[in-house]
Amino acid sequence: MSYSHIEVQPLAAALGAEIAGVDLKDPAPEALDEIRRALLEHLVVFFRGQDLDHDAHVAFSRRFGSLYVHPALRHPETHPEIQFIYYPEGKQPPPAEFHTDATFLPTPFMGCILRAVTIPSVGGDTLWASLYAAYDALTPTMQKLLEGLNGVHTPDRAFGAGGTIGSKQAAQIAENNIKVLGEAVHPLVRTHPETGRKALFVNRSFTRRIEGMSQDESAAILDFLFRHLESPDFQVRFRWREGSVAFWDNRCTVHRVMNDFGRQKRLLFRTTIEGDRPH
Repeated sequence: MSYSHIEVQPLAAALGAEIAGVDLKDPAPEALDEIRRALLEHLVVFFRGQDLDHDAHVAFSRRFGSLYVHPALRHPETHPEIQFIYYPEGKQPPPAEFHTDATFLPTPFMGCILRAVTIPSVGGDTLWASLYAAYDALTPTMQKLLEGLNGVHTPDRAFGAGGTIGSKQAAQIAENNIKVLGEAVHPLVRTHPETGRKALFVNRSFTRRIEGMSQDESAAILDFLFRHLESPDFQVRFRWREGSVAFWDNRCTVHRVMNDFGRQKRLLFRTTIEGDRPH
């Protein structure tokens, strides 16, 4: 693709590009159109040196759809659309794993926009992996098998007490997680609603089992898929700086933080854009 209003520099073959030449506080309509095109082409796009406050963050995010208010992650009272991604100083961060956000919802997010406020002096990068590339790398036999199957997604592994995103508030909600956060059934292979491309749609945090299979059968296939989609061949790695912004397509990616920053403070703010039912 060619771009006239932004500069796009790809970072890896599978996904990822850095965008320059635009101020996210006041982007021109033409630049917004090209940002969306770049997102569909590269799956996750990054911006440097952006000076956004909560108002500007929310306003930019709303250019791409309605925003979701998360019931479990903390957010400021004045801006309920914004969630904290916070690791306090002196506390060991919890274990991290690759995941697609909120696949336990009937309509998981279309995308997420994350901005960095306080970054550790070392470590704390984020990895993204392409679920297009993961699907394309499977044999035709495995692709055919998976396309007839559905996965059950629940929030308790991540949001429960001791979970990968565990917190006191999240654990309280997770006690009644099926009622409050939900359980959803999605195809193991999803067709992207805008590009028409096929992508794996499973992740360690939320995909619990495969419908119509025994626990042993389901676990064997899911374990293989989790390890497969986390291959470095499908990834891009982003090193944060204060003022950096990442915008990813939640319909065809997984991501995880690298917990290699010790007990340093790390603070980012995130908005989530509502999506559609996977098919």
